[in-house]
Amino acid sequence: MLNGLFIIALLLIVLGFIFAAWNTYLQRNKEQKGFLQFNKAWFMQRRLEVSRPLAINLWIRNLGGIPTENSYPYFESRLVLVGPEPDIDQKIHSEMLKDALVEYGKNLNSGDKGKTIGAGHGVWLTLDLAKSLTEAQVDEINHGQVRIYIYSWARWRDAPNDLDFCNWLNPPLNGDISDDALIWRVC
Repeated sequence: MLNGLFIIALLLIVLGFIFAAWNTYLQRNKEQKGFLQFNKAWFMQRRLEVSRPLAINLWIRNLGGIPTENSYPYFESRLVLVGPEPDIDQKIHSEMLKDALVEYGKNLNSGDKGKTIGAGHGVWLTLDLAKSLTEAQVDEINHGQVRIYIYSWARWRDAPNDLDFCNWLNPPLNGDISDDALIWRVC
C-alpha cells in the first residue's frame, strides 16, 4: 500500500511540474505579443529661426516580442494659438483622434490591409509644421502663445487598445529645439 501511495504522490508532483511549466509558457507567449508605443519626437532643426522651415519626426515602435499585423499608424502635428480656453488640450486631442479615426476608416474602405511592423522595429514620419517661420511665429512659440502639438495613433490586429498619444511642447528656452532641450506635456 505504501508503494502505491508513493507512486501516486510522485505522479502528482510530476503533474504539478508539468502544469507549472505549461503555465509559464502560456504567460510568456501572452507577454510577447506585438505592442506599438510612441517612441520619440525630434525636430529636423536645432533652433527656431525666422524664414526657416519647421519640421518634426514622430516615431512609433513595436516593443513586443512578435510583429504586429494589420497595423494602421497615424501621425499629426499642429501649431495652435492658445488663449484663455481652459480645455484646449482636450479639444486638440479630441480633434486629432477624430482625424485618425477618419483616416483609419478611409484605409479600411480602400482595402488597405495595414502594415506589418517587426519586433523592435518602428514607423516614423516627418511632418512639416511651417514652410517658413515668421518672426511672430517664433516669438509666439518661444513665449507659449502658440503651442506645438504632436499626435500618434495606431491600431493593429490583436491589440487590447489603440495607441493614442498626444503631447505639446513646453515653450523652448531661447528657441532651442534640440533633443536635450525638449520638455513635452501630456494633452
